[in-house]
Amino acid sequence: MKKLLLAALAALTLIAPAPAQTTLEEALKSPTRLEVLQLRDLKSPLGAELARFANLKVLILTDLGLKSLPPEIGQLKDLQVLILDGNQLTALPAELGRLSKLRMLTANNNQLTSLPPLDNLARLELLAVSNNKLTSLPALSSLRHLRASHNQLTAVPALAGLEDLDVSGNRLAAFPAEVLKSASLRSLVLSGNAIGSVPAEVGGLKNLDTLDLGNCQLKALPAEVGLLSHLEKLYLQGNGLTGLPASLADLLHLEQLDLSDNSLTRDAAVVFQITSLKGLDISGNNLGTIPEGLGELSQLVYLDLSDNQLTTVTATLGKLRALRTLLLARNLLTEVPAPKKLTELRTLNLDGNKLTSMPDLKTLRDLSVLSLEGNSLSHVPPGLAGLSDLSQVTLRGNPIPAAEVSALKAAIPKANVEY
Repeated sequence: MKKLLLAALAALTLIAPAPAQTTLEEALKSPTRLEVLQLRDLKSPLGAELARFANLKVLILTDLGLKSLPPEIGQLKDLQVLILDGNQLTALPAELGRLSKLRMLTANNNQLTSLPPLDNLARLELLAVSNNKLTSLPALSSLRHLRASHNQLTAVPALAGLEDLDVSGNRLAAFPAEVLKSASLRSLVLSGNAIGSVPAEVGGLKNLDTLDLGNCQLKALPAEVGLLSHLEKLYLQGNGLTGLPASLADLLHLEQLDLSDNSLTRDAAVVFQITSLKGLDISGNNLGTIPEGLGELSQLVYLDLSDNQLTTVTATLGKLRALRTLLLARNLLTEVPAPKKLTELRTLNLDGNKLTSMPDLKTLRDLSVLSLEGNSLSHVPPGLAGLSDLSQVTLRGNPIPAAEVSALKAAIPKANVEY
């Protein structure tokens, strides 16, 4: 949200850098000269004096404990940005509807139960009202960005021109049909809603680059997901998926894929055909083996295979030469191959396996974090003492002689070695 806010402010070319905070008393000394106002330390509720700031374009009233806004806010005819995050507002005044130049309205982290009519705000592009108690939202044809996560919404209004929609953590009981009419949509976040299924029509959202369907009680995905040719990020964590459509291999621009905490087995082989992937999280599933196709993911930088049923790690892993993070914790591994070719690796986690020994790690010159907690290692891994970039080594829960650990600490004094 912060990045979106800063980008929007920059687009308005109103403030750079961010405005300094001031008290109301200081600001009232020259109210008409101010175009940007960020208040701090309110000693009393805002009142009619707000109307004196007639030339304001940006008003920031965050974390001030406000329980209400005065109706005089409707007199700020030039206001383009209004930020009300982190207060105790239960309602917004109807006079907001008079702010015909308003382009950005944020009121996250309040106690709003409804919004006033905003039909006259024909220039409003961004509305952010996450973490409130809203049960409905107004239909605004001008909106481009709508953030309304963690409310009590049961439906989504018609918003044909929307580019960015986040209604995660609400009470949607089905995939919102109105979303399918938003042809310009680029980012859709529906996670944490019990939608149950995804309609085939989702394939018509041709401009989507981000789709988040995590924790939505899904049992399957329609093949039409493969039609989302611009998709770069797909989040499907925490569902009941047992398989995936073969059409996922058609997502030629997909870079981030989260399939954690599902029930995937060998039917997940299609994942390893998506050669554009840079980040893959398939932890918390039922994988017993790693498909040979994994080695084809040459661009992979992040791989999480933790909490599966893996008994072996094949040499195909060594083909992932761009890999920087490899997580294999809590599997059934008794050995791992020498990582000779993983020279870019920065983080390696093998916690909670059944390892009795480790291969020589001397080729991992850039390794920063190594975690081997809860195995059956009887010796410090060979080559570890020569890795000068190490900052964290975890060896707890292994029967390694204390003398070896002391020698390791002396060899890499900059690292925090936990034993």
